[in-house]
Amino acid sequence: MLKEIAIRKSPYQFDSEFKLTEEKVLSLIEAASFAPSSYNEQPWRFAFGIKGTEQFELILNSLVEPNQEWAKHASVLLVALTRNEFSRNGKNNRHASYDTGQAMAFLSLEATHQGLSLHQMGGFYHEELVKSLGVDGELEAISVTAIGKSAEDMSTKERSRIPVGDLVIE
Repeated sequence: MLKEIAIRKSPYQFDSEFKLTEEKVLSLIEAASFAPSSYNEQPWRFAFGIKGTEQFELILNSLVEPNQEWAKHASVLLVALTRNEFSRNGKNNRHASYDTGQAMAFLSLEATHQGLSLHQMGGFYHEELVKSLGVDGELEAISVTAIGKSAEDMSTKERSRIPVGDLVIE
């Protein structure tokens, strides 16, 4: 197993002094771009805000309050969005969310490989965020991810996983 798979964890505490550059964020998005997708559609799109920018505040304000409390310390907030219609024919792409999830998995592993920490969230106001990003009607917001350096000692954080045998249906 890749080391990054085994060590990836989702912190609730980020080092508020740590800064990520736009170039570093774009390198994570580049990793996401290599994910497989139905008909190579690549339905994912990303919006992000670096701490201290208007875009960061816009994304932060879309989070439910409990998530705002800890995510405000992250260096970057990244929104994963998906286009639910095929660009080639306008028909419904029922795999778009799945494909966008794969892109986020690639991004997560690359971030972990680069020594970064991230925490993906579903607790945000989806419609309001899409509207405020100016993509209302075109894209669906799938998740918001806080990215930065963990301020937690993640080596002591317990990880529970369903046993592999329980994941298999015979």
